[in-house]
Amino acid sequence: MDQNQNPNTNAAWNDLQPKPTSGLAVTSLILGIVSFMGCWCFTAIPGIICGHMAMSQIKRGEAEGRGLAMAGLIIGYINLGLNLLLAIVYVLFFVFVAAAGTAGA
Repeated sequence: MDQNQNPNTNAAWNDLQPKPTSGLAVTSLILGIVSFMGCWCFTAIPGIICGHMAMSQIKRGEAEGRGLAMAGLIIGYINLGLNLLLAIVYVLFFVFVAAAGTAGA
């Protein structure tokens, strides 16, 4: 059989090729883990952004790594929520301390 007669000879083999793991998914996971080490605003938010970009890349079929992207998103959102809650508690604490200081004077 001539190669010119069947142009899709290697189509089945091309479908079996493994897709690369998304670098954005790996980055999202790493930034999510690093965000627990204290620099949450510099790592959690970019980790969430990279996770969403990786998920869209994976949905388009360009790469693999859905689990990595999901883990990065979950860790990033948990860390962002906890740190925002902590910031609110700090602000409320200082407001109450200032109010108690002016009321007692």
